[in-house]
Parts: sequence; structure tokens; C-alpha cells
Amino acid sequence: MSARKSIPLVLTALLLTACAYGPYDTQARVGVHGYYDSRYDDFYFYPDVSVYLGVNSGLYYYRPHDSWLGVRVLPHHIELRPKHRVTIRHLPRHRPYSRYHDHRERYYHRDRNYHRDRNYRRR
Repeated sequence: MSARKSIPLVLTALLLTACAYGPYDTQARVGVHGYYDSRYDDFYFYPDVSVYLGVNSGLYYYRPHDSWLGVRVLPHHIELRPKHRVTIRHLPRHRPYSRYHDHRERYYHRDRNYHRDRNYRRR
């Protein structure tokens, strides 16, 4: 093969290798709401039944006895009521319950009329 014919072949090879690139950040993950830090997640907290649900991970955290469990499917006896849930942002992904006592004290009330819809207008 002559040098004249090999020049376009070499240029094509160089152009094709320039199109390949690696990921910018191997630790970044894409969640429901775009990019987020993999150490933290947003959670729904159900104070009536003491359950956390990771918005991006889909894991439920509940406490059947003295320790917390992370599962994909809750036991059938736990009933979640979406109108009683609270969104808590930026909790540790694998330990959302680390401030459970604070969350329980702040959001759990036996009188469910206490937490009305925020858009509710008093007349």
C-alpha cells in the first residue's frame, strides 16, 4: 500500500478515536429528579407506621423489632397512606432512620386533623 493511500486511512482512524470518551464521573447516578449524590436520597416518611421510602432507590425501611430493615416489598400488614406521608430531603441513603426520633416527634400526631393539606384555606 502506498503512502498516499494510507494517509486517509490514518486520518479516519484518528478521527474515530477522538469520538470515543469515558464517563465524566463514575460515582454520579441518575435518579428520578436528575443527578444526585449517591450518599443521600430524598425519602417519604410515613409517621403513622414508621416507614421510610427512598424516592430514588425504591427501598422501604421499617423497624419490625429492635433493628431497622431495608426491603423492596413491605409486609402485607403495613398499610401506607399517601395523604399522611411527609417528604424529607437529603437523608443518608442507607440510614434514613438515623434521626427517626426527631422525625417521629415532629411529624406524628394522634389527631390527624392537625396536619391538614397545606393548601387548605381557613374561613
